[in-house]
Amino acid sequence: MQGLGWSVQGKPNDHISLTARPNLVACHLDTTRAVRGPFLLGNHMSYLPRGNATDFKVLSVTLSPAQVSANPTAEQTFTVNGVQANDVVLSINKPTAQAGLGIVGWRVSAANTVGITFSNNTGGGITPTASQAYKIVVIRPENGASLPAAIV
Repeated sequence: MQGLGWSVQGKPNDHISLTARPNLVACHLDTTRAVRGPFLLGNHMSYLPRGNATDFKVLSVTLSPAQVSANPTAEQTFTVNGVQANDVVLSINKPTAQAGLGIVGWRVSAANTVGITFSNNTGGGITPTASQAYKIVVIRPENGASLPAAIV
């Protein structure tokens, strides 16, 4: 398929369509009938079929959490530049394990701020290892605060 200076190629049995509108170029690719588009091109946006996320990022943020006292769960907040208030934290990965210490929750608590809830399952305080690069997976909803209440 060619037009408007664009070229889309596929195998003979592929079903490909290209739609161009102001500020949007969408390519619909259906090769297996199990995986379907649309997949948006341009503005670094893409989403899965019927999805509502415009960005999916894995961040590497160096953190030095404070000591977690014996036997509680406690949230600590950290600056993560670029995170927006309506973003969703999907997961956080601490690069090393520490006996008795766990990460049991996470959230975006404000713009540029992520809260991590630590759990200490010992009788003494534990200080998470300083200056470690935590991996944080963040999803940005397509419509900001206007999210669906159900999967349709």
